[in-house]
Amino acid sequence: MTLFLCRGGVAVELRLYDPSDPGRWLARRELEHPVCGDALAHVYPRAFGAELTLSSGAFRELVYHDVWTYDDLAGAVVGLLLWDVEREPHDPPGPWTRHRPSNRRRPDGDPAHEYVAP
Repeated sequence: MTLFLCRGGVAVELRLYDPSDPGRWLARRELEHPVCGDALAHVYPRAFGAELTLSSGAFRELVYHDVWTYDDLAGAVVGLLLWDVEREPHDPPGPWTRHRPSNRRRPDGDPAHEYVAP
């Protein structure tokens, strides 16, 4: 089952999560990223929280180059829906706690306490 959410012209595709599906994404959004060009953002449920990934290029369905970790699935889906890539191309909104590959951390998702872990 697939569902599309739309907010202010932003369409997000949601689908019923099926652990046996090798893709395993729960939400997906196609976007025109000012740095990457045509890109895909996905939300993947994890055992502890969720990850929002950004991928672009020829293998954008398979390879991602940015990953933000959220403590819960709802935060990641809201971050995907509300992300204004024109204004803030480097980070999605919401209380993400870790960014890879930079290894930036935000305890409790608070940007005021952001640091880079060694």
